Amino acid sequence: MYSIRNAPTVTVQQLKLVLPSLFIKDGAGNILFVARTGVRSIANQDALIMELARIDSFGVGGVEVHTGTEPFLDQVQMFVQAKVVVGSHGAGLSNTVFCQPGTPVVILPMKPHVDHTFGHLASSMGLQQWLVPPVSSPYYATFGTLSQKQIELVIQAVTESLAFLANRHAAAAQDTQEQRHGEL
Repeated sequence: MYSIRNAPTVTVQQLKLVLPSLFIKDGAGNILFVARTGVRSIANQDALIMELARIDSFGVGGVEVHTGTEPFLDQVQMFVQAKVVVGSHGAGLSNTVFCQPGTPVVILPMKPHVDHTFGHLASSMGLQQWLVPPVSSPYYATFGTLSQKQIELVIQAVTESLAFLANRHAAAAQDTQEQRHGEL
């Protein structure tokens, strides 16, 4: 048993060195929904997941649900492969440290939004943060049942984040093509 004082420290960079194949993104990438039970859970999260699954543009490969009960390396792989992460403010978003740089993270914040932990984490990891303030929950409460309008706002944030990501990739590809053309 480890105490906090002698716990082994493993950084994301160390994991990348030891298990590089774990960090190779392959395929289209999924929308990763970070599910919660209890505090800040969504009573009708299945309805939200069904709506997320209808997003078929921007090369999205479907929806995967992270429950936090998966083996550690499976969780790492889920976040590495994510095209976008969606979840309420909480510990489940800690695994965004494994996301590829530029990955959008759609956060359903606490009310009031005074804890910017995951926004700071997203910024430090080079991720894109998207907040949906009309869909929020007090710290020790649940989101209850989301209205259709709230679900639509989450879908809109996900769609806009994917469009932003696609435009960013297109601009980078254009820059690369122009650089190659200039070298000829």
